[in-house]
Amino acid sequence: MNNYNTISKAYDLLDKAYFSEKGENPREVIQELIPNASINILDMCCGTLANTFSIAKSSTLIKITGVDISKEMLNVAKQKCQDANLQNVCLRCEDATNIKIDNETFDYVIIGLVLHECSPKLRQEIINEAFRVLKKDGKLIVLEWEKQKSMIRKIKFFPLYITESMGCISFNNFYKCNKANYFKQFNFLIKKEISCNYTVVMEFEKN
Repeated sequence: MNNYNTISKAYDLLDKAYFSEKGENPREVIQELIPNASINILDMCCGTLANTFSIAKSSTLIKITGVDISKEMLNVAKQKCQDANLQNVCLRCEDATNIKIDNETFDYVIIGLVLHECSPKLRQEIINEAFRVLKKDGKLIVLEWEKQKSMIRKIKFFPLYITESMGCISFNNFYKCNKANYFKQFNFLIKKEISCNYTVVMEFEKN
C-alpha cells in the first residue's frame, strides 16, 4: 500500500493526540492570524488541509489554494471540502518546489509541520518557492514542533520525536535550530512567535 495512503487516513488524528490538551491549539492560532478579508492563501504541502480547512469555513472572502504531491492526501482534503460544501478551496497536485503559479500571487503562505521532514536541500527549495509566490507585503506562517520544557510533555512527545528522528536524518538539526536566524538567510524576518501545544507558530514577512 502507498505510504501516503496510510498516512492520509490517520493524519488528522494528530490533532486529537497532541493539540487537544489544555493550551494553545496551533490550528486555531493560525486562524487567528488570518484576517477576515478578500485574500489569497497558499497552503504548501497541504496534506488533508488540516491547517486551513477551518479558515476556509470561516469566510467565503478567503480563497485557499492547497498544493500537495500526494493524490491520496488531496483526496481526503477534497472529500472534506465536498462534505462542507466549500467553494473557496482549490486543490492542486503539484511539487511544492515548482508550483505553476505566478510570482507574488498570495497574501499568505502557510507551511504546517512539513519542513522538519525535509532534507536541507528540499527545505530550502520549498522556502524559496514560498518567497517567490508571496506578495511583497505578504506573510509566511510556519508551524513546527517545539522543544518541550515540562517533563510530562517531554515524555508524551518522546514517541513522536523518535519517529520523526528516524524518518529524517536532518530532523534534529532543524528541530533544535534558531528558526529566526534560519529563515533570515531566505530573506524572511520573524514578526511573531507563539508557543502552542507541542508546537510553535511563527509569522514572517519578506525582508
